[in-house]
Amino acid sequence: FPGEAKSADRNGFAWGSWTEHSQAQAAVDTMLLALSKPQVIGWVWWSITDHEPWNRLGGLYASDHQPKPVLTRLQEQIIKLKLPRSASVDQNGQMKLPSLPGTYRITLDDGYSWQIHRNETGQVTLSGAK
Repeated sequence: FPGEAKSADRNGFAWGSWTEHSQAQAAVDTMLLALSKPQVIGWVWWSITDHEPWNRLGGLYASDHQPKPVLTRLQEQIIKLKLPRSASVDQNGQMKLPSLPGTYRITLDDGYSWQIHRNETGQVTLSGAK
């Protein structure tokens, strides 16, 4: 994600004018999109600071080594992704499964639970336990 619009980027951005805050929103949106695809197993950010010559102002940290909004927003989103969530069954008796790889536990009020594991290829394994 560039930190500033370059001459080749004049076709516009989906996030509006390119600022530190639109860079942060673009990074979070793209990270969530990438994580929703089972074939994505990693994500690389090339510019650590804004001082990198190949991506001017595209870093996670400003040139003075202070965190930029993009770093803060990515960290906040990663924390949210790790929080326990509740889900409910819809009127058709169905429940949406998380699209991110990982292990999830579904526990009913009566104590019965299932463990769902979604691997990086999207394959789901279900096991039950009391």
